[in-house]
Amino acid sequence: MRTEKGGKLNKFNKYKELAERIHKDPFCFAGHIIWYTAIAYGLWVHSPLWIVLSFVVSTLLCLPSILGFDTTRLIKIWIRSYFNRVGIILHIIGWPLTVYGLWVHNWSCLLPAIIVMLIANIHAGLKERSNEIMRNFLRLQDK
Repeated sequence: MRTEKGGKLNKFNKYKELAERIHKDPFCFAGHIIWYTAIAYGLWVHSPLWIVLSFVVSTLLCLPSILGFDTTRLIKIWIRSYFNRVGIILHIIGWPLTVYGLWVHNWSCLLPAIIVMLIANIHAGLKERSNEIMRNFLRLQDK
């Protein structure tokens, strides 16, 4: 093995770091579970479309860690979406609609439910961002 810059060992270390970052990321873990489940379903019903779509969804879920973003902030926002009044109300509306839409195989019920729950997460993210801006503003006033 060569150790000079651009050699095989250096490329292996970059790949190893990327693999470690991906496997530590909870979003990628969820993406892999979705991918494996959808691949099994696609093979079961003989549909290559399911396999391709599951790969795309899995890649999109792993994209932040592949690009090097810290996803712990995203997870905190997702968890905090359950701990405010608006988030709780939107999730209480969204989860039963999601279950019902999956049960009756109705996309016109499933998509609005998913959108409602995404709005809860967006609301939590905006709330956290506005709190961060206010803390920075107050810190600047103290100086």
